[in-house]
Amino acid sequence: MDKDIIIQNEDQNDGSTVYLYYNDEVGFYAAYGYSAFLVSHVVEPVCSFSGSFEMPVALVNKSQIMELRRSLKKIKHVQHSFYQFGLRTAVGKTGYARWAKKYK
Repeated sequence: MDKDIIIQNEDQNDGSTVYLYYNDEVGFYAAYGYSAFLVSHVVEPVCSFSGSFEMPVALVNKSQIMELRRSLKKIKHVQHSFYQFGLRTAVGKTGYARWAKKYK
């Protein structure tokens, strides 16, 4: 996982894209920042705060990945590395700050 790419993707996220990155250390896909918020609208991930990324993180298991694949439009997938999903309708940032505050 490239920290700079993750931060750049989340800074530019307009609410229409979910980025998931495979984390070898824990064996789950992780969504950070706004992507974590968006994922929580579709499935119930385990959420926390990443001190190294300084943003919320959501861990997504295999069955939740399958639900995301059914619910969202898959844009890109690199085996055991990365998923990019598109939302049919963008989710506004209203509520993100309140949601993120729960995990600080």
